[in-house]
Amino acid sequence: LCEGRHVDFDSAHVDLVQPQDEMIRTLLQQHAEAREAAPRRSARRVTLTAEELATRGAVSGEQLFFLLQSIPVEQVHKFSEEIGVLFASEVAQPNPHTPTLMCILHLHRKQAALLRPGLVDPGRLRGLVLRPSADLDLRLGAVLALGTPVAGLQIPAEASTVEALEELVSKSPQAVVRAAAAIALLGLTKYTHTAAHLEIQRCLLESTRAENQNALRMIGEELPDMVSDGYLLYLLLCASAAGRLAAIHVCAHLPPGRRSLMLVDPLVQQLSSRARAAAATQALALFPAPAVVPALTAALAGQLSRAL
Repeated sequence: LCEGRHVDFDSAHVDLVQPQDEMIRTLLQQHAEAREAAPRRSARRVTLTAEELATRGAVSGEQLFFLLQSIPVEQVHKFSEEIGVLFASEVAQPNPHTPTLMCILHLHRKQAALLRPGLVDPGRLRGLVLRPSADLDLRLGAVLALGTPVAGLQIPAEASTVEALEELVSKSPQAVVRAAAAIALLGLTKYTHTAAHLEIQRCLLESTRAENQNALRMIGEELPDMVSDGYLLYLLLCASAAGRLAAIHVCAHLPPGRRSLMLVDPLVQQLSSRARAAAATQALALFPAPAVVPALTAALAGQLSRAL
């Protein structure tokens, strides 16, 4: 994109010039056309090889994923039509390239945050959400994207979208899927959906169960205000090892206004576990140093006194 030179695409100053726009648009179109033209294959072989893609003028799935990641979020709207067609062609494949679809779903939600029209048609999202054979992370990403209000879509949400999410909340055997659907419903209904609120609270109350810990992580990421500091304190000190790790993950995603100093000491205590030390370090890095350093010093002094 930049004649081999490194560019920080996270910078707000990055801009794509017209020739680069045209190149990206062409690559996206060629890949979508190649995927649509791919013959239906048996379950044993459903993915085009790099050589087959190249003969159709398309890039590989990995190259496409890198290309999508390289587009500054503020400029994704320039390619909204091409990305939407690409998503549709990829979803239609028996074995879609999951990283590419996850990247598009991420960009779709980012556009909503910028109050811009989404990239993916809600009908295609519903189809992916209701496809049990799809990769779990991909289904979860589609559920959250379906619940992200974007500019240009009908508000209130289409009845079919709400019904699909309500069915997941009431019938899915996986706690993390129910939690994702509940989060989506709250987003679509401006936090007025009673059953969604009840499911979120159920997930929190049962978060010490192994199957609910991924649900706790998701709620902490998407709705951090739903998880109180006192409850995080309880989980960090009293939950199972996996439950403590999930609580640390939530702490690492708390917004600046929610980083209560009461969580510092419990997080420092997690440093003594090899399995949780890296995650606890990441979470502690977000808290003020004047609060973390004394807690670390006290913990180290206690370890030394016990060792002597």
